[in-house]
Formats: sequence, structure tokens, C-alpha cells
Amino acid sequence: MNLPPWTYTPDKYFNKTAAIPIGVSVLGLTGVLDPVTTSKHARRHFNNMKGDNKKLVEFPVAVHGIIGNTPLSDNHTDPHCGLLVVADFLLANGALDAMNLTCMDKVQPLNFDIPDALALELFDLDGGAMDGKIHNPAQDAKDYKSKYTDMKVYKSKYTQMKVGVIVLSFAVVGLGVYAFLKHREAKATRGKYAVYEDACMGNAS
Repeated sequence: MNLPPWTYTPDKYFNKTAAIPIGVSVLGLTGVLDPVTTSKHARRHFNNMKGDNKKLVEFPVAVHGIIGNTPLSDNHTDPHCGLLVVADFLLANGALDAMNLTCMDKVQPLNFDIPDALALELFDLDGGAMDGKIHNPAQDAKDYKSKYTDMKVYKSKYTQMKVGVIVLSFAVVGLGVYAFLKHREAKATRGKYAVYEDACMGNAS
């Protein structure tokens, strides 16, 4: 499948930052921990944007997707701070000075304290995610060996079944070819007898 490259010839707009039109305000959001579009690019774009009616809001512990990665509580149904900031920007008709950014102080901090029960469920570790030991390693090894052996048996049976299907397919094709040749041979024989009968009937008349 040949697809044309998704490129274009650089024009006068290439690598240029747009200026802010009169009567327009710009709100930018960036997460300092964003591994996809890092904050340095957001800052550079913000600084290169001509105009003063602009604001860049940086979330220190947010990653990519500010609207859905700035939680204020453990309840996942609660709106995130990034969403509240955007909503407030729209409600204020783009008035940057009227925006309420107090939720930024309430964004949940990074937390590496994983409960022991969750560490056991996710990582099979007894005693916590950082210092825990593998839960029943001997039994785990036995289970792994059993599963590995079952997989080898399954693959062996699958290979045998695949070979059987291939052989059966060739047999069906062979029978079809044989039947076709026999049919053609019988048709030719009937044609010869028909010519012979016509000749005999013609001589009799």
C-alpha cells in the first residue's frame, strides 16, 4: 500500500508563531512533568507569541493532558483543576485578570505510597511496593512452569492440527481435480458414442 508522505513545502508561515489578534486573549496550559510536549516548548511558544493579552498556566506536578490530569481529590468523577481553569476562562469571556486559579493550590501532590494490598494485587509483592518480597515465589515458579508446559503442549497440538488441515486441504483439492478429469473423460466418451450412433442411423436410412 503506497501512501503519499504527509509533508508540504515550507512556506512563509513555516516555523512562525502567530501574533494575537486585536480583541483576542490566549490561555496556555502546560504540565511541568509532561513527557510528550515538554514545558520548555510551551514557554518558548508563549514568549514568541506577539501580544500582551496572554497567560501561561503551569502545573508543577501535571503530565500530558492538563484538563484530565490535575485531580483535586481521590474521587475520579470530580472535575480536575485544569478543566475548572478553562471553564473559568470561558465564563469570563477571555478576561485573563478575572480568572480564578485558586484550585491550583489544591491539586493532589505526587504520591508514591502504594497501599500494601494494592502492591500485592498489582506487583504480587508482600510488604509494600518498595520493600516487599515476591509473594510465594516457589509456588509462583511452579505455576509458571505448569503454564509454560501447558503452552508447549498447546503449541504442539496446534501445530499438529495445522498440519492436518493442510493435508486435508490438499486431499480435497486432489479429489476435486480427479472428479473434474473423470467428468471430462466421461463427457468425451459420450460424445464419441453419440457420433457413432448418428453415423449408424444415417447408414440405416
